[in-house]
Amino acid sequence: MTPNETLNNIGRFYLRFSAETLTTSENELDYLRVFTTKTPRVLTVSGQLLQDTKLKLYDVRGRLVLTQQLNEASVNNQIDVSKLEDGVYVVELNNVYQRKTQKVIIR
Repeated sequence: MTPNETLNNIGRFYLRFSAETLTTSENELDYLRVFTTKTPRVLTVSGQLLQDTKLKLYDVRGRLVLTQQLNEASVNNQIDVSKLEDGVYVVELNNVYQRKTQKVIIR
């Protein structure tokens, strides 16, 4: 940028102090625990869901390997992953207002 006039006047930038944050919202999906177990071989989403939430499971190559609708009335949603190969997967939880992604290892 090359200005056409001098830029040393008052009013170009302002520093604002406030006790509140501007655009930070709390994401309720951050309070969910997502983990796998060996026996039985399941993926568990533990915590209270506030809305209908869809779970998508991707392999490390980015391919969608599983889609499941989670029951918002249940505090522990368990998905059978016994047919999947061992490895690293990415879980994506989505509802109308929120989204959470997390890496899990299935053994």
